[in-house]
Amino acid sequence: MMREIKFRCWDNDFKEFIEYWCGNSNDTLNEIFECERYIFLQYTGLKDKNGKDVYEGDIVKCYYENSDEFIIREIVYCADRNYPAFELEPDIDCDSNSISYFMAVGGIEVIGNIYENPELLEDKNAP
Repeated sequence: MMREIKFRCWDNDFKEFIEYWCGNSNDTLNEIFECERYIFLQYTGLKDKNGKDVYEGDIVKCYYENSDEFIIREIVYCADRNYPAFELEPDIDCDSNSISYFMAVGGIEVIGNIYENPELLEDKNAP
């Protein structure tokens, strides 16, 4: 089975996600992706505990095993750190990828994103 590759796009001018966007016929792909107006966020290939697609830039609740306890983190892509994978930020101390860890033990739940709900990251329950 092939991995699903998809993106969503944040429009900096209108401060909203746009469902359908296509540059005019004079735009090259590099011009579209380097344009400061649009921020493209990649799908991680994962779904949260409610079946919702998880994208970079999402803010998620990460649940611990057999507990109502959770931490709140942002989904980031870490290629600039020589780690070409999606990860939680701030990182947690575990022996594996922290997204994989929480998916295995308690699940994650998308509760917002960094563009529409940055205040969610101000939660003080982070260790």
